[in-house]
Amino acid sequence: MNYTEAVELAKSGEEAGYNFLYEETYKSKYYLALKYMQNEEAAKDVVQDAYIRAFGKLDSLENPEKFPAWLGIIVANTAKNALQKQNSMLFTDVAKDSDGEAFEYQIEDENVQNQPEIAYSQKETQELVRELIDTLPEEQRLCILMFHIEGQSISEIAKALDCSENTVKSRLNYGRKNIKFRAEELQKKGYKLYTVAPLPFILYLLQSENQALAAQGAFEVAGKAMSENIIKTLTQKSLLKTAGAKGASAAVKRGFIHTLAGKLTVAGVGVCIVAAGTTAVVINSQRNDAPEQTVVEEDNDMGESTDIEENADMEEDEIEAENREAEPEEVEMEVTDAQYPELLAGGLTKEQFEFALAYGPQSMANGEVSIDVLETLVFRVGMTGGYENLGINPIGAIEERGNPYSLAEINNYISVLTDYQFKEEDNNRYEHAKVFGETFYNSVAEPSTSNYVTIQRATIKGDIIKVEYEFDSVRFSDDTGEEIHNPAQKVATLRKMESGGYRVTDIVDAGMMAGRREAYILTLENLYTNRIWPDGTEVELMGEMSENVFAVYDVDGDGEDELIIKYTSSSMAGMIEAVYGYDSETGVLYQKFIEFPALTFYDNGFIRADASHNQSGDPEAYPYTMYQYKKNTNTYEEVGSGVANDGSIESYVGNGREMELPYRNLTEENIQNISQDM
Repeated sequence: MNYTEAVELAKSGEEAGYNFLYEETYKSKYYLALKYMQNEEAAKDVVQDAYIRAFGKLDSLENPEKFPAWLGIIVANTAKNALQKQNSMLFTDVAKDSDGEAFEYQIEDENVQNQPEIAYSQKETQELVRELIDTLPEEQRLCILMFHIEGQSISEIAKALDCSENTVKSRLNYGRKNIKFRAEELQKKGYKLYTVAPLPFILYLLQSENQALAAQGAFEVAGKAMSENIIKTLTQKSLLKTAGAKGASAAVKRGFIHTLAGKLTVAGVGVCIVAAGTTAVVINSQRNDAPEQTVVEEDNDMGESTDIEENADMEEDEIEAENREAEPEEVEMEVTDAQYPELLAGGLTKEQFEFALAYGPQSMANGEVSIDVLETLVFRVGMTGGYENLGINPIGAIEERGNPYSLAEINNYISVLTDYQFKEEDNNRYEHAKVFGETFYNSVAEPSTSNYVTIQRATIKGDIIKVEYEFDSVRFSDDTGEEIHNPAQKVATLRKMESGGYRVTDIVDAGMMAGRREAYILTLENLYTNRIWPDGTEVELMGEMSENVFAVYDVDGDGEDELIIKYTSSSMAGMIEAVYGYDSETGVLYQKFIEFPALTFYDNGFIRADASHNQSGDPEAYPYTMYQYKKNTNTYEEVGSGVANDGSIESYVGNGREMELPYRNLTEENIQNISQDM
């Protein structure tokens, strides 16, 4: 049977036609959906919806032999819609400036077949795919996959994604640049990428991963789960010739499901695929700390047909409920210039936000910013804001009090940094500003320096936005009159407020952050490789080093991530859990806290340290010691003790909530991936 024959049969309602079209294409389309969505359940939803849409509009397919390519466009469009539901600002038709480069790609000059032989293990391949392609923004990833893997034309991609061809070209251009940049970074870290050019290399890796998963049977379980829902929907829509529910059940048994039965024994699969209601489950997450597991095929005393008929007769709402069980994973996306007003508190544009970063706080922790800093910012708004195209202008002529501005407009502007609002009753606290009624008056003076900020990259993931930017403070030399620049690289963290807008909570020097990251990596490497603690003592090792765990997390709320190490692969006396900080001025790692590894961290700075033994005989009366973080000394102090069931814990921590730290197993791979936590 060919595609033309299969399409004609399907258009007539014959399940043999649907079966052929599905069997010949679902593996490749599911793999692409996985790459699009980066979530197994979301990928299954996309593929199911795409097939149902395709089967419902077969009459519009002009060339049946091009069914796979046509279906690929529908899968991509469905994925785009699904991603857009997660973030409505995605896939806006904004063609970025591509530095005047013409869009071209000479594949013959970079043919991977002309390069030295490449050999990677499946684990290495998946790691490289994750580093090179999964980190791309959604818009770029979809375009790269559609163009280079699916072979779609620029015009076809533009139509599928509902954008201009120039936008597609721009996304492809930036996608290739990002892949090249990531490849160069990986090589600096010691990854062996041979001499292959970045783009054909990633295509080779994707093909290798796809072939490996297909060879292991990783797609069959998902294929069976998806086909159940597809056949059910086709029957409900009267697209498939059946005789009611029993007919639908029989069609499922003869067609989609029957052909997949017996193909479900798989080992060592690198993708987490769980099919609810089936007799086999494949589980092996791509998380670094997850051990590989093999499929367990269970016995079914009732027989295959009973299980299939029960699944086929499921109510539609039950199927939908199953499909909604897994929450989609949060993915990191690049923030476009057009998205800033919709994301930032106060609705600030990118230019307005850059000005706020230039003249606002130069360092920040936990959202704390002084009134003096805020006043300096709005003072600069009055001095140079008009030249910076901020859109915040005086509402009248200069008065004795200063330049008059709308108080509401000024307070809205600073809301990206604070919930504080300028008000008349605080006039005695302001040096350069005064508030009278609804008017904010800003004094006039000639500034001696000028600050500039250029945002280089901004990404959003869930409730957090990370902004990387270059800061430059410029003044004129008194001796020569020349400009003196004082540049720095900074990173701002914004968190989503209850109002829905994102506000700056932390600003750190990128160099200091890099130093902290390097110090934590060296500490963990020394423990893993040499079995040496930061204080120079040698650890006792009675098990595997990978049994221990670590986390990088701000446990004390000081705005800086600490390194937490929980070491348990020793005798009871050698078990410890320690919290380390990093002094960015001296470049020294220091110990903040150490106890027996039975700690509970609370989000208001408390640590409950349970004792290693309970001598009371009452298993519910476990003794503990309570510690509290003291900001002025940057240390933890013992504040009391008690037993777990006497109500004393609540008296210490109050409304503090237990924190779930992102522990990882102590492995070489997890140590090198520590940057993902910072």
